Amino acid sequence: MDDFRKSSATTDSFVLAKRPVGAPVLSDFKRISSPVIQELKENEVRVHGLYYSVDPAEWNVGEVVKSEVVARVAESKSSQFRVGELVIGEFPWSTESVVLSDKVRKIDIQKAFASEYLGVLGQSGLAAYFGLVEIGKPIAGETLVISGASGAVGSLVGQIGKLFGCRVVGITSSEIKMKFLTAHLGFHASLNHLSDHFSEELEQACPNGIDIYFDDVGGSLSDSVMKWMNHLSRVVICGQISSVCSEATVSGKRIESVLLNRSILMQGFRVSDYEKKVPAANLKLTEWLTDGKIESTETILRGFDRLPEASSPHMKASKLGKMIVKAEDWL
Repeated sequence: MDDFRKSSATTDSFVLAKRPVGAPVLSDFKRISSPVIQELKENEVRVHGLYYSVDPAEWNVGEVVKSEVVARVAESKSSQFRVGELVIGEFPWSTESVVLSDKVRKIDIQKAFASEYLGVLGQSGLAAYFGLVEIGKPIAGETLVISGASGAVGSLVGQIGKLFGCRVVGITSSEIKMKFLTAHLGFHASLNHLSDHFSEELEQACPNGIDIYFDDVGGSLSDSVMKWMNHLSRVVICGQISSVCSEATVSGKRIESVLLNRSILMQGFRVSDYEKKVPAANLKLTEWLTDGKIESTETILRGFDRLPEASSPHMKASKLGKMIVKAEDWL
């Protein structure tokens, strides 16, 4: 094994240079170099980033961007970690970082690929599981509709919904993604929300109405879906991609009367709401993954330099599943 104890004099990082208007673009980021910490304190570990998760997030201008990262331990002042072990945690977008040992956990690459701990066995998998199982409460024969269905969370929600016996309808943004959902993941139907006939196509895909709507987009798309919701149906609010980077006040249809008249449950959530249930959920997701009942879908870009590019609208339009950047160094 290489000598991972060696540290560079500087570490490269990506800072959010200015607030994105809409989806982030390359010019919103700035690459900087800064001195690295040479001497570790007790219970600190030095890590070199391997796989970086790229997600819509509320990043702060002037600060180094952070996300979930799979990294290799390069040096350790903690009895819990040895040099060369793979760990995961919320780290900066930096080639090298020093973090407290209680902020990281080991991963087992005998059970899954390292990158899958950022997707199906990471926050995306937990969001899909808790949102659908705890709030959606799927029942065999019900119709489940998912917006952002070809993304990291949506593609897993549909697969889990199938395990529960639901009719799964995915909403996405291109013909290629529609084909991926039906031909590859086995969704029962897929729709392009950019279609001029989207409302009619949604009605045809859901002849018995909609029992669960897993919403990761929001905005006018969700307004269109609401009119097909059934009595006692459930709406799971996982994300609002349509407005995540917008500072403008968003207004739209008022849905309170629909919720009232059809006795619809609408609930948002965060994975942290189910902290005590995370171990059991991870076990179930790992079981489904190793048994081949669900699969991980990833779009991986190679090279630390491509982190800003991975956040761009161009990549968002073409990606399937989880967006990940794989650093070439330290592999």
